[in-house]
Amino acid sequence: MFGDSDWEKFLAERGPLLEIVQSGAIRIALLFGSTAIAIALLLAPVLDRETRVAGVNALPGIDRMVTGTVPTGKIYTLHRSILQDTPSSVCVIHFNGVRTGDC
Repeated sequence: MFGDSDWEKFLAERGPLLEIVQSGAIRIALLFGSTAIAIALLLAPVLDRETRVAGVNALPGIDRMVTGTVPTGKIYTLHRSILQDTPSSVCVIHFNGVRTGDC
């Protein structure tokens, strides 16, 4: 076995090499860790955008392309009544009192 002086000699020879190996391992771990963080920061918005687009397209019965507004100045009321001849009859009453449709 080793004596005390032999053990100190062994540690003196291996000490700097062990420190170099440990610092190299730490550097490699930091390199891979920082690379993983950078990739996560870059890919997260891209993947989030793709899931939103896929989620919107997957909704059944919702057409997000059809939008519309009523121009200002064209005010009217749609009137339906169970007393009209057919249930699908619609009476349109314009802002000036003119009635069109099944009134």
